[in-house]
Amino acid sequence: MIELKDISLIPIKTQVDVDLLYPTVEQIWQSYFPKIIGQEQVDYMLTHYQSSEIILKEIKEGRIYYLLHQEAQNIGYIAYDVCLDSLYLSKLYLVEKVRGRGYLSTILAYLEQIAIKLGKSALYLNVNKDNAKTIQIYQHLGFNIVKKTKQPLGPYFLDDYQMIKYLKNPKSLA
Repeated sequence: MIELKDISLIPIKTQVDVDLLYPTVEQIWQSYFPKIIGQEQVDYMLTHYQSSEIILKEIKEGRIYYLLHQEAQNIGYIAYDVCLDSLYLSKLYLVEKVRGRGYLSTILAYLEQIAIKLGKSALYLNVNKDNAKTIQIYQHLGFNIVKKTKQPLGPYFLDDYQMIKYLKNPKSLA
């Protein structure tokens, strides 16, 4: 377990861990994303993009997942991949009641530290084009939109902006 301020990051590695994580995944997706992508696409994505089976498969393929925990409650989750020159933040989701408390900044600072320790020069992520508030938050935290992406997912599309934050990495300056 990793402690950041008053948040614990609990590693998710096994089916038992995924079973602990999954109610938080469902809660976040059902409360936040229907207004952005619609209920039908949320239901599809919970089955074909963020199901327990998909999460466990991603973990086995090397994606790193953490459940975010605070004061005996699960408050969100993150997942990332270590890439050649960067860290790809695949997921960073918080339950509604803890948004706006600075946890996003704390978690991103932690991920930047990981990236720098690994000699990476950037963090990048994808965010839905219609998720304007989140885009603004990421821009405020130093991310820039670098391109539009549109990936098919069954009968739907992941219609996103790719955003990147370049890091001042002492290892990459040597």
